[in-house]
Amino acid sequence: NVGTYRYTAPAPGAYLLTANLQVDNVSGTAATMELSLTAVKNGLTIARAAGTSVASPPGGRWYPKLGTTIVLAAGDTVEIQLTATDAVNSGSVTVSNSDWSIHKVP
Repeated sequence: NVGTYRYTAPAPGAYLLTANLQVDNVSGTAATMELSLTAVKNGLTIARAAGTSVASPPGGRWYPKLGTTIVLAAGDTVEIQLTATDAVNSGSVTVSNSDWSIHKVP
């Protein structure tokens, strides 16, 4: 559903989920920025890719990625969530490009 950014499984089975983001630093403290890219199934975290950034000035970019295989029942929902925090919790980032896909494994 492009309006809610949520995928609803049409059939039970194993699914391959991949997510790639481009995150632009607007005003965060880059040396202490931590990004967490999370896959959420039916409201519960099922996979997470997290890490601390390398130092870069405002205007720098990060490219968090996540890939996992998940088992879904018909009607299960999947969302991708990004959390960004810096040491002072006063900066901001924007997601300027995102690509995520989910495919049923034959």
